[in-house]
Amino acid sequence: MGKLRNFYLDTSGLERLIAHMEQLNLNVDAAIQRGLEEVGKKAARDTEAALDPKFLPARGKFSDGQTRASIMTDPKVQKDGLGYYVPIGFDFSKPGAGGFLIKGTPSMSPDPQLHKMYYKGSKWFNDLAQGLWSAVTMYIYENEK
Repeated sequence: MGKLRNFYLDTSGLERLIAHMEQLNLNVDAAIQRGLEEVGKKAARDTEAALDPKFLPARGKFSDGQTRASIMTDPKVQKDGLGYYVPIGFDFSKPGAGGFLIKGTPSMSPDPQLHKMYYKGSKWFNDLAQGLWSAVTMYIYENEK
């Protein structure tokens, strides 16, 4: 479980948008980073909400706060070659049960909210992607003069 979950933005096929931003002398990096930062903050808020005791196994009776402390609350956007990513969810280098709460164990059901959110291809992930493009579009709109 030593890996962080990242939200990746594939910018292939967006050449027209990027060309439009460059024509307007807009900072493409800043637009994408702003969008990903907003995605990271939303993911942190939603993950925090999913740790409400009503969703936790045994209604949070055994929760000691370590999992909540391992939430990526201030994720930094990283650039890797031509791509960008932002870590979301839990920092698995810190103590906590984030991974177990997402997937469950043979003797414990997963946190239903976390499982629904972090399941690959979930509506939540699709909503994050839509929010990203809304933020990039808003950046263009705010800086277009």
